[in-house]
Amino acid sequence: MHLNDWLTAAGVAVSLIAAAVAAYSAFYARRQADSAKKSAEAAEQMAETDTDRRHDELTPKWDTPVWKSTSGESWQLCLRLRQGQLDHLVIEIYDSPDIRFDVSRQADVVADRAERHEAMSPGSAVLFWVYVAPGHERKLRLRVTAGLAGREWQPTLLPELDVVV
Repeated sequence: MHLNDWLTAAGVAVSLIAAAVAAYSAFYARRQADSAKKSAEAAEQMAETDTDRRHDELTPKWDTPVWKSTSGESWQLCLRLRQGQLDHLVIEIYDSPDIRFDVSRQADVVADRAERHEAMSPGSAVLFWVYVAPGHERKLRLRVTAGLAGREWQPTLLPELDVVV
């Protein structure tokens, strides 16, 4: 066997070894990429779970609304946040015939819906005026929907409230 034959055989062997190393490197890089992707997905899921948990911890709890003052056929109610945080609030009059928000006393309401975009924390209160038509059933029910950072909680139906005249 001549020197050229030995060099050719050695070159082929080195080429085969290099191809095997390249194939293993590609396989290993693919496994690493898959592992990194799984780790990123797990971290994203953990962050989402933590965000959900934090959102649940901040779920608003409300004190029973309190009548504050009267003026003719309108009554002022105070709704106080007992627990939680929010930056968006919708108050709706629910299943209370002949009772509506007094639109002449507050600009941010329609007949059965008031909406506020302001930060609230425990102890914060929102005041609103309610018009009660003659012959009403003397019961007021409010449904409150609150949100924080673009995420809303399920609406809360507050206990029925006697209309104090």
